[in-house]
Amino acid sequence: MGQGCGESRAAVGYHFGTKTDLVRAIVRRHTERIERKGSRR
Repeated sequence: MGQGCGESRAAVGYHFGTKTDLVRAIVRRHTERIERKGSRR
């Protein structure tokens, strides 16, 4: 993940803590947009 966004693993780990916390942050960030797109159907 860190390499993909140009950050070190240590920086990603420091900011998010665990991999689980990182995934939770990603889900929180995108849930609203995903729900809006789903409700258009």
